[in-house]
Amino acid sequence: MGNWKKRRPSCNEMDMGLNVTQCENKQTSNGSFIAREFAESFNGEKQMSAIAGAASGQKLSMMMNCSFWKKADWSYIGKQIKRLQMRIAKAIRDGRYNKAKALQWPLTHSFYGKLTAVKRVTQNKGHNTPGVDQEVWKTDKQKLAAVNGLNRRGYQPQPLRRIYTPKKNGKLRPLSIPTMQCRAQ
Repeated sequence: MGNWKKRRPSCNEMDMGLNVTQCENKQTSNGSFIAREFAESFNGEKQMSAIAGAASGQKLSMMMNCSFWKKADWSYIGKQIKRLQMRIAKAIRDGRYNKAKALQWPLTHSFYGKLTAVKRVTQNKGHNTPGVDQEVWKTDKQKLAAVNGLNRRGYQPQPLRRIYTPKKNGKLRPLSIPTMQCRAQ
């Protein structure tokens, strides 16, 4: 009678791709997902126990202080993102469009998804080109603050910065540059 918890998959593990060890009865906040994924990516260092037990407002500041960006296990993060993307592609291939739509939510709302989005924006060819807000994410603290700020609620796209680059024939070619926030979103 007591074995039902061992056989049952975790509540948060079903479609999220997370390695959660126990089933939680109440809905978890976004902060607890951040701490759990953060702790898993370090494979259980001593710092993680402090982060997992911290209040939700303190988690991001603790993550910023211990240089998470450089220590993150990017191969594991990439595998988890690719796993969800493959599940979405398989659902589309099989004609299960509702399943694909349901799988898109954890991909766009997961901490790993947001980390990957900010990493792609900050490590591409145009990472030094600011938008109209003249903001560029260079330090680890700025990148983690950007990850924390990626939310659909309240997001308004900023206007594009318009610059003109010269062409070979002497004319100018218009180029529109979005802000870093819009690129990651």
